[in-house]
Amino acid sequence: MNWLTWCDNDHRGIHYPARGLKVEDMDKSDWVYRKLRNFRAGIEAGVSWLKRAYGLARCTWKGLSHFNAYVWSQVVAHNLSLYARLVPI
Repeated sequence: MNWLTWCDNDHRGIHYPARGLKVEDMDKSDWVYRKLRNFRAGIEAGVSWLKRAYGLARCTWKGLSHFNAYVWSQVVAHNLSLYARLVPI
């Protein structure tokens, strides 16, 4: 399944609060709410880092296939830099 068809299938995101819904009504347990909140914060931190450090705020490559290649190369560079920081010397 490619990204566009996945988005078209009405996937709204991870733990996105609906309008008019209180925080207490979103989840039955505080533990689940904290887990989902922290997971979403981690995802957003990774996206923010990709935008700031690797230039994903703007893609100048034209076309969907070129955009996919651009994002793929930036994500691979990000993962390699993370791996290099984790591996002991």
